[in-house]
Amino acid sequence: MNGRKVARRLALAGIAVGFAFMALSWAVDKYNLFHLPTEEQLQGVPSYTEPVGSRLFDDAAFVFCPGSVIALMPMDLSTSAQLVVWVVIALLNGPIYYCVGLIIGSLMARRQHRNSRIVQRSG
Repeated sequence: MNGRKVARRLALAGIAVGFAFMALSWAVDKYNLFHLPTEEQLQGVPSYTEPVGSRLFDDAAFVFCPGSVIALMPMDLSTSAQLVVWVVIALLNGPIYYCVGLIIGSLMARRQHRNSRIVQRSG
């Protein structure tokens, strides 16, 4: 498989990952999946720690969707504006994953070339 084919497949996977995180983010906001307390419930609590699942989701979003950093800016916008921002993030994931795919593809080609030279020498 050549490097560009790997890169294209990873680009499509990156876009799919972006849209998956968009759907998960919407579900977390709408259904409060991590059972986060409201601001009124936290007024009498001296210290509050975020649930592990919520922290893990946020960290995974930043790792697998590097463009999700821009989602921090419009946090107070309407739902439709946040949807537009997440679509942009998902589409930004494509070129990022494409570049990673080019790197992986070139490393695979280099390794295959090296292995074929070793086989030719021994055979």
